[in-house]
Order: sequence, then structure tokens, then C-alpha cells
Amino acid sequence: MKTLVDHAIILSRIDYQEADRILTMLTKDHGKITVIAKGARKSKSKLAGGIELFSSNQITFLPGRGDVGTLVSSRLDESFHQIIQDVQRTMFAYDVLKAVYGHVEQGAGQDLYGWLCTTLAGLHNLQLSFLAVRLWSDMHFLQLTGHAPNLAMDTSGKSLEKDKLYDFSFEDSGFFVHPSGAFSADHIKLLRLCLRSTHPRIIANISGGDQLLQTTSQLAERLRQYSI
Repeated sequence: MKTLVDHAIILSRIDYQEADRILTMLTKDHGKITVIAKGARKSKSKLAGGIELFSSNQITFLPGRGDVGTLVSSRLDESFHQIIQDVQRTMFAYDVLKAVYGHVEQGAGQDLYGWLCTTLAGLHNLQLSFLAVRLWSDMHFLQLTGHAPNLAMDTSGKSLEKDKLYDFSFEDSGFFVHPSGAFSADHIKLLRLCLRSTHPRIIANISGGDQLLQTTSQLAERLRQYSI
């Protein structure tokens, strides 16, 4: 069987037998795969450098006859090691990896690879607002997995209006008019901008204060948790 070369991000690592590891990865071209890294836990293993969490790696692997292939070689492309300098960023990064691991089936998820790289890179940049990164990441995850909220119509089918206040229905994945609602036109505009933006730094540069980011980020986080 022919070896394959791809770019990969580790989703989970499990120690196996005396020196091996079972790795589940999201790859750019082959989606979610599981491989065994034989001898990876040995101190002089050539595989050890390219199978760390919070990094992107170039890998060569041999597909298996079943669900588990064999990792032939690995090389670190980019390390997002600064994530672990901040507890919030670390916890969110683990949540993101867990969400992909649980949501994506074997051989699928190629469309999530770019989003995952951008999310980890954003978390790695400690100068970039954590709330902006989390909001951008959650909204794009929802969009890519088909769970984005309706940002055009309210739950009654009417267009969202700039002079009204809204609350949110998780069951209907949409806003509904409420006289003392927590969401205004500014919140909805920010959510729309998230889905149009290619990088969280665009969200971080929006004026309106931390409160706007905080409220929308909390909503997007709850939506992600509700959807998986």
C-alpha cells in the first residue's frame, strides 16, 4: 500500500503498549485519521518531534486495512506553544480539539482543517483578544458544521430590525423580540461580521468595548456546546 503525505493537527494521543502511541489527527487532505506511532515514546524516537498537541505537522503515513494506519514520519511545521501560557486559552484549545474529535467521522472533516489552524494560531498570539478568538472560532465551527444561527430572520419569520431588542432561543437557533432582551442590532452585526471574516484579528479590532464581545462570545460558546 502506498504511503501518503499530508498536514495534520493532533486531536488526541493515547499511550499504547510499552512505547507506542495511538494518534487521532485532523489532516488537510484526508480528514480525520487514526494512526499508530510505533516507538514514539522512546527517548530517541524520530517521531516524537512531530506529534505534539497544539502544533501543525507534516506527516507521512501508511493507511491501514481497518481504521488504524501507521505513522511513518512526522515533522513539525508550526508550534502554537504559547497557548499553554494562559489557562483560558489552554482550556478552550482542548475544548476545540475535543469538539472536532467527537463531531467528525473518520475520513471526513477536511473543511475544518483551515479553521482549526487559524483558531490555534489566534490562541497562540497572546496579544490578540481571547474573546475575539473564541467568538470567531465558535461562529465558524457552527457555520462549517451546519449549526449557525439565523442572523437574517427572527423565530417568527420576520426580518431582524435595528431598533428592537432580542433574546435567543436555543431550540429554534434564532432570535425573538423581547422588550428587555440582551441582544441589540450591534450584537447581531458582530455575529454576521464573524462569519464574513477570515481571521479573528478583524473581530479584535472592532470598536464597541469588551461588553459587546463578552455577550456575543458567551452566546456563541453556548451554541457550540448545544450543537455537539
